[in-house]
Amino acid sequence: MKARAWRRALVPGALTLMMAGALVGGRAARSARLQAEPVPSSPFIGTWTFHPDAHLVASCGGDQPLLEPLGGATVAISAGADGSAELFFDLGCHCHLPLAVSPSDPAVATLVAPAPCELVLGLVHVTTEVQKLTLTLTAGDAPALDVDLLAGQAVGDVMCDSTSVTTTLLASSRIPADCGPESTALGILAYQPNGFGDCPLGAGRDSVQIRLFNEIDTSCSEGSGSRGEAFWVLPQTGKYEPSCVPSSPSLPGGHVRLPFCRVDGRSFKALTADPAATDQFYALLKLGDAPCPASSVEMVRKIDDEDDLGDAMAWTALGHLGPNQTATAADSTTTLHFCFFRWAAAGEETMAAFPDLGFPYAVFHDFDGPQPSWVTLKRWVYSSDEDSTNRSGLTSPTNDEVAVGQFQAVIERPNHATTFDIARVR
Repeated sequence: MKARAWRRALVPGALTLMMAGALVGGRAARSARLQAEPVPSSPFIGTWTFHPDAHLVASCGGDQPLLEPLGGATVAISAGADGSAELFFDLGCHCHLPLAVSPSDPAVATLVAPAPCELVLGLVHVTTEVQKLTLTLTAGDAPALDVDLLAGQAVGDVMCDSTSVTTTLLASSRIPADCGPESTALGILAYQPNGFGDCPLGAGRDSVQIRLFNEIDTSCSEGSGSRGEAFWVLPQTGKYEPSCVPSSPSLPGGHVRLPFCRVDGRSFKALTADPAATDQFYALLKLGDAPCPASSVEMVRKIDDEDDLGDAMAWTALGHLGPNQTATAADSTTTLHFCFFRWAAAGEETMAAFPDLGFPYAVFHDFDGPQPSWVTLKRWVYSSDEDSTNRSGLTSPTNDEVAVGQFQAVIERPNHATTFDIARVR
């Protein structure tokens, strides 16, 4: 039987069963979720992972194309809910590509019309238009999709004439990863053993990066790890006072980079219903314009960055910031909005554990005092704010002074400085 005819014989029933069978044996939490939701009718629908050898190939004017590794990154294919397309192919939260299944070959889906795609790749913010996308279901021992993608000119820190991806996607889950509504998005911090990592490229998340500029006249240790210990320390470790000295060519004033992952804010709730259980309180960056979720309160931290950077102020942010604002040449302050999760009131839900996002991550949480069991490691990061005419401050739109006092144990306000207390979650 010819390959195309063989694929057609599998779609949609047999291939759907084959994909469901190939995914048996996953984690218990994933199995419970699969049982709770109906199996999608289309074999395209689900979360897919790029083949380990996959690359994005960019033609940027040089003799050799630039290669961006894609191995391990994920995409989500979901059913079109608004009638504008039969399917949607999502890489991140701002690369939403409409697809239609071929009426003559149900194993093939193609791009309905050119569509914008916006990604943050490391320290590069790229915007392009995808002009061609073809997905072909393949027959074999495990479900897979052949991908042929072509995009036009990429606009960003590096200008490229075109980008392309030709590779294979491997089945990961029958449930497509979901970024959730833009209005309720929240930001967590991606964990790496040597500090923070860039948000992993993939479905259900987007990279958002913020950089703070330290006081230029002093040079300070930037937190845990600055005395030779590990960047992430054990939960019982105590904090020491940061060491600051006058800056010099060998010890210049530096900056603090906070790389966030924008994720579905609907996944997070309070961990306790006890107002006295302050060790269970935590905070996430607010990235949407809707009110913070139930059992959390909004906090607004204004940070006065160095005033005299001039042309030395390079990028201050990447990605979609939501209500947050970063320093400019005209205004050297950074304003960060947080959702501070405390306790659930009567009738509000709690969560038993932090959601599994497919990669290790951290939240803002008090470094000091007894640590709950969900804290596996912790760290603190120190930002030296502007020394003269300092305009830093902390407010709550709800004027909840009790919450303001409690939040200062998480994002601390020592004199002319900001200390971020952070915990890697289990």
